Amino acid sequence: MLINAEGDGIVEYVDANEIVIIYDRTEEQQLVSFEDNVKRYNLAKFVRTNQGSCINLKPIVSKGQRVTKGSLLCEGYATENGSLLWVRTLWLLLCLGKGTTLKMPLFFLKEW
Repeated sequence: MLINAEGDGIVEYVDANEIVIIYDRTEEQQLVSFEDNVKRYNLAKFVRTNQGSCINLKPIVSKGQRVTKGSLLCEGYATENGSLLWVRTLWLLLCLGKGTTLKMPLFFLKEW
């Protein structure tokens, strides 16, 4: 449940609940588009899930920052600094594997 930028633009406003971006569009794109240049993204705050946990999205952009198409605007429950937390998953898989020792997962944690 991550939010990516839909195009190139500038972050106009950011707080814990909302991100506002003004997208760069040419006159031709504005004529054929039914959407405004300004796009508001509402962030989920402490939404309960069926697994007994909650979703809390945090913005990772700042006001005035230039964003490109596809760049991450927020981070959630499985990301940190815009990247997935593979280390915990890898560590768990190595611990559950047959014949592994504690040294193998610690080696991977140091490398990542």
